[in-house]
Amino acid sequence: MGSNPTSGTIVLVCMADAMRRVLRTIGLASLLSALALPALAGCPKGMREFSGAISAVNARKLFVESRLEDNIGFERASETRVTGRKGSWDALAPGDEVAICWRFEDRPRVAVTISVR
Repeated sequence: MGSNPTSGTIVLVCMADAMRRVLRTIGLASLLSALALPALAGCPKGMREFSGAISAVNARKLFVESRLEDNIGFERASETRVTGRKGSWDALAPGDEVAICWRFEDRPRVAVTISVR
């Protein structure tokens, strides 16, 4: 009784298939994490983020209501940037979902960046 020359082939095929699945999963995870980095970046160091829906907006100020029903006002400044689905302060409307970066020490609160979702 001798050894079958193809007896190890099944094991090698199964190992190759498992390795292919692992590499595919790692590749997909890497791609998703790379795509999520800008969204997870948040505000720069020294700034705070406040997210919610705009409840009121005018030429100088906007109010944002969070999920916890906090309604906070933010002033407009010359350096305020609006990014995302709307490109300017004038395009903002009540109901828009936003994330606002502001400096914690500013009184009154000044919106530095507004990201419209």
